[in-house]
Amino acid sequence: MRAGRRFGLLLVTCIIELQICGCSAANATDSVAMANNGMEQTPIVDYAVPQQQPNVLIDRQGYQIGSEKEAVVKGTTLPEHFHIVDQKTQDVVYSGVLEQIVYLEEGACYIGYADFTDFDRVGDYYLKCDRVGESYSFHIGDANYEQLFYQQLAEMEAACDSGTISLDGINQMLIAYEWYPQLFEDEDADEIPDTLEHITAWIDNNAQNMTEEGDYLVAVLAKFSYLYQGYNRKYATQCLQMASNLHSQITNHKNADSFYALTELYRASGLREYEVKIEEQTSFFEAGGSYLEQMGYLYGTMTYLVTRQDIDIDLCSTLMSNMMARAEEIADVHGDILHPLFPRNNGNQDLNKKAFELACANYVMNNYQYNHVQEEFFHYMMGRNKDSRSLYLELESREGYLVLLAQLTNIYF
Repeated sequence: MRAGRRFGLLLVTCIIELQICGCSAANATDSVAMANNGMEQTPIVDYAVPQQQPNVLIDRQGYQIGSEKEAVVKGTTLPEHFHIVDQKTQDVVYSGVLEQIVYLEEGACYIGYADFTDFDRVGDYYLKCDRVGESYSFHIGDANYEQLFYQQLAEMEAACDSGTISLDGINQMLIAYEWYPQLFEDEDADEIPDTLEHITAWIDNNAQNMTEEGDYLVAVLAKFSYLYQGYNRKYATQCLQMASNLHSQITNHKNADSFYALTELYRASGLREYEVKIEEQTSFFEAGGSYLEQMGYLYGTMTYLVTRQDIDIDLCSTLMSNMMARAEEIADVHGDILHPLFPRNNGNQDLNKKAFELACANYVMNNYQYNHVQEEFFHYMMGRNKDSRSLYLELESREGYLVLLAQLTNIYF
């Protein structure tokens, strides 16, 4: 009886305590079972532990051999030195001094920069600072951008085959191929780049059913025709005819996509009727560069600048000046756009567009400054941001970054 009384008292005590704490009847039943089985079981904790973010922000994908390498360190106080640690051996393999330390009133903290550009040893590492902590691990290698580019390209080729790729994805593949054909492989050795064969299959299976895409589809088909004529002129001509027929059925030809379509049709065909329609818009472009807010005008500008057909020199100069002015503006303020703690951007779509604008300017006039800024964009996307998140890897669709990856790959190819 005494044992029974002791158990009864224990059971009553458990239920009373649970009621005081506001627990449900279901939890009370669970606690009765715990009383039967002893008090050694792990307690049920019903609250979320706040996620801890590191105070050392790095590109979580890693850094390219031969590139600039920089991490951001934040804290209420900062040490003088930082250390690179080999993840496997736990040995300190590089040490340096934090630079450009400033106090941020907005965040009530200091930030400093750890520059380890001189460290060029392949491997996996993390960065640590006294009193501040450690970064996530990262890789230093000789093919970081290359691996990401081919991984992204393979995903897009597979989406071509399944019909799930967007029209913009096809456009990005064609632009990347046009600008950097040396990156595109011919694994089946039939003298046609594999990517173009995947796009051919996509056109055969999907293009006829996408007439609602209008001028954008016209532009993509005409671009493909121009790029494919050296491999199969007959098929390229069929695609150009398809684009021309579709264009003739569209009545509204005064927008960004129509400008893109006209430039591609003119480049592929050389027909004067398309040239005239392009030149009719000269006054619109001379009014300023605000039209570049729409991607179709940016795509069309790039096509017009590189066409081998006769062009209006004044119009070409205007388009070039506006595009380069936009790129210079982005380069000048990229530190604010990509600030590690307080960035001045409107999210992924805005970042993607700005990175592509830089890619366009860099293709026309390659220089170190643009290369550097484009890498800064990618470091930010891959973890050198306030939440230390791989924003690029979290995207549902990464199609828009293919051209940037191609350009970064080309720098170290």
